[in-house]
Amino acid sequence: MVVFGPQFREATMFSGKLSGSRTLAGQLCRAVFIACVIAAIYSLAPTFGQLLPPVNLPGLIDALVHAPPATGSFAYNSFVPANTVGASYRDPVFGTTVRRVTTDHTSDDIYARNMWWNADETRYLHRVCCANDHWDVIEVATGRVTHTGITGYGGLAADGGFDPVDPNALYYFSGSSIHKVTLNAGGTWSDAIYFTTPGSQTILDNGGTINWMDASGHYMVVRYGPEPSMHVFDRQNLAAGPYANAVDGVATAGSNGYAGLSPDGQYLVGYEDNVGIGVTGSTGVSWKLDHPNRSIAASPNYFWSLCGDHGSFISASDGRNYMVVTDCTAHAELWRVDITNNAAGLTEAQQRALPNNKLLLAFPTWTDFGHYATVAKGALKDWAFLSTEDGSDTFNSGTADANGNITPWHAYRQEIMAVNVITGEIRRVAHHRSRQGTDYYDQPRLSVSWGGQWVGWSSDFNQSGVHDIYAVQFSTTASPDTTPPTVSLSAPANGATVSGPAVTVLASASDNVGVAGVQFKLDGATLGAEVTVAPYAVAWNTTLATSGTHSLTAVARDAAGNTATAAAVSVTVDNTPPVIATVSASSISSAGAIITWATNEVSDSQVDYGPTTAYGTTTPLNASLLTAHAVTLTGLLPTTTRR
Repeated sequence: MVVFGPQFREATMFSGKLSGSRTLAGQLCRAVFIACVIAAIYSLAPTFGQLLPPVNLPGLIDALVHAPPATGSFAYNSFVPANTVGASYRDPVFGTTVRRVTTDHTSDDIYARNMWWNADETRYLHRVCCANDHWDVIEVATGRVTHTGITGYGGLAADGGFDPVDPNALYYFSGSSIHKVTLNAGGTWSDAIYFTTPGSQTILDNGGTINWMDASGHYMVVRYGPEPSMHVFDRQNLAAGPYANAVDGVATAGSNGYAGLSPDGQYLVGYEDNVGIGVTGSTGVSWKLDHPNRSIAASPNYFWSLCGDHGSFISASDGRNYMVVTDCTAHAELWRVDITNNAAGLTEAQQRALPNNKLLLAFPTWTDFGHYATVAKGALKDWAFLSTEDGSDTFNSGTADANGNITPWHAYRQEIMAVNVITGEIRRVAHHRSRQGTDYYDQPRLSVSWGGQWVGWSSDFNQSGVHDIYAVQFSTTASPDTTPPTVSLSAPANGATVSGPAVTVLASASDNVGVAGVQFKLDGATLGAEVTVAPYAVAWNTTLATSGTHSLTAVARDAAGNTATAAAVSVTVDNTPPVIATVSASSISSAGAIITWATNEVSDSQVDYGPTTAYGTTTPLNASLLTAHAVTLTGLLPTTTRR
């Protein structure tokens, strides 16, 4: 069965084998039903992480059945949070505070991408669809709309989003351009073209699923023009153009799949749907990026083909890149899979056994598959989130059991959960309370902010045609960021000779969270003001410096105060003009002459000449650096004096 979302290029694929599968625990339950239910739940849950001591994160860490109440103030079929700005409630089962983010009941574009959240994780980008279609920027903690009426994205709203570093910048695609919206005080904003494709070719969608910028904001992928249409750019050097080896976008974003960048910016990644590759015909795919040589790997790497495309990519603290994705072939499971593995032609068992692949969660039933999102950077970068979505939990379903809770129920049903992809720790955060009907937007699609402070999802709260965004604050006291940025000088080159009033000094900088600024230095003293946005460059007026050798460097800092200093480069300033001597004219004819001269240092060659001391005519510049110079004059008139 394949279910397509109407606005997102994604499909959920389940193997035809699902309904016929049986687990050992399920078979034993036929004999000892009640006792076996509990045993089965524990056997299906991963053993790692369940007994870890509590940390400063919300939710429960057990694997028990936690059904929502069927009666009382929080009755599963009747409770709806107050439809007021800033409303919240305490989840009666998991103890977390669930905040209402939106109140307009419209179909939001929320999905796995972190780009719905701004860089400092205080605001959410909400699409008000579809009459008077526009974006609202909402302060998550209060529900206050800080900016409204932002539009211009046309049919590509699902690909817009916030900058990962600048908390006041967001982007949308329009025609051949990426527009940058800068949020200002008082609810105002400015809109300017940030980037236009080469040849002004129309920008196409990336699938609206994962980030098209990496977490440091250094790189971006843009799809435009004829195939191959997926192009990678260095945002600190856009003038250099796209990387070599553009990728065909038909198999990913063009086939109900998607493409984007890994959080660390080292891979172009995506999912190819319905392409007839692998066990299910759909497959995860990656291309290594060679940044020094500005190129994309020439061939794709297929690393997992055991289910549909629901998943999200994570650059973990162990230095590896994974996809959090499901196996729905002969198992109902959530996996962490290494995107560098080659799974082409492998069976289910062989793919599961590949290096660094790890089972994260065995679902109790075949109806618990859902949506997934991952933290992109910071101290929580190992955490992934999932919404389990039981399609049998339809509107007004369930009855009260003897304890006043909804039945039937099982562990992990209809929950928002967090799982650490390294330790395996699981945190059960909330019941999302979204009931399943025929509307695509009944699905509790979810997203997490860049650093994992907030996890948000869509829910209808048992109301047909009503969809709003809710959020839980996952962390307020995450471990401090102690990782310094990396920085290097790109220009001028070490040993270069420079002169003139506007020599470009350029640096390349990145950080695991985000670069806050780069300060250039000349001989240890500051050179210009700190540059806070890429490209990190300053114009150096060398005429104010003494001729001779000078040292250039740059200091990058992040928001946590970590700094790094680039290796210094030595340059020679030469603003003293060469001394000209022994000027002479030879081979004089009625129409021309050869002018020769010498200089005390190497220099280029050019002659100004004319009938008066105002000259008026200049020969083409010979850029070769010489000490003995010769330039031929042609086209002179007879009996006419030239100076």
